[in-house]
Amino acid sequence: MTMSAGELAIWNGLPVRVFPYGSHVFPADLEAVRELGEVLREDLRREHRVAIELIARVQAGTQDSTLAGSLPLPRLCDFLLRRRPAFDRAAHRRIAENTLAQGRLRLEELRALNAPDVILDHTSAEIARVAEPGWSPSINPANLLPNVGATLSAIDLDDLSDEERTLYFDITTLVLLAAQCCTTFDAKALDDAPWLEELAWTRLVDEDEDVPAPPVDVVQFRGTVYSEHCQRLECAIVPADRTAQFGATALLAVSIPEPAE
Repeated sequence: MTMSAGELAIWNGLPVRVFPYGSHVFPADLEAVRELGEVLREDLRREHRVAIELIARVQAGTQDSTLAGSLPLPRLCDFLLRRRPAFDRAAHRRIAENTLAQGRLRLEELRALNAPDVILDHTSAEIARVAEPGWSPSINPANLLPNVGATLSAIDLDDLSDEERTLYFDITTLVLLAAQCCTTFDAKALDDAPWLEELAWTRLVDEDEDVPAPPVDVVQFRGTVYSEHCQRLECAIVPADRTAQFGATALLAVSIPEPAE
């Protein structure tokens, strides 16, 4: 079965799936893909540092509003705010269908588990809300940003090695939502094209690089894409003689492993 790029479902305002499971190659827009590559190179190298002294005060109960913020990913958020609305408008009906299917499956699973009525009622209400004609599939990137302040209490300051003073947040979902903006919701996978292996593929997310240890008096936070959630995210330029055939100037390769049972 030919897969499409539009597998997104939104449950309670949060994405459940973005791309289909497995390894697939989709037609994409070259300008968007190139911009995304620049965005990720900058934001994934961005460091957010918090003084250990400040973390200790927070753990002792001191309130500090400056630490309540999210991990700053300004270019990625800007990319999503500019490009995501058009994708969601075009994919409105498909996203609604995906979300309703996801909700009905969830309701069946909850009933099989004899979940409390309050949970079943909430799930049924959310299904009904999505089924309303006025429902809009919108995602606020700010709601998906990792909260730095919420993690400070879990840091063991008494036994911090150099490596442990660099902490990583999983931003895979944000990155995949941005990558989806480079294609269309109805884009069909080109997985069987024999010439795909001949292309020069470029990683949109750099391989793990050595990150210098931060100064001894700070803990630094960075965003990352975990391989257990996305094993491949690459792009390639479509050969000139095939641009018209596929209606695209670039290709986007995405590999999403199925979740463990």
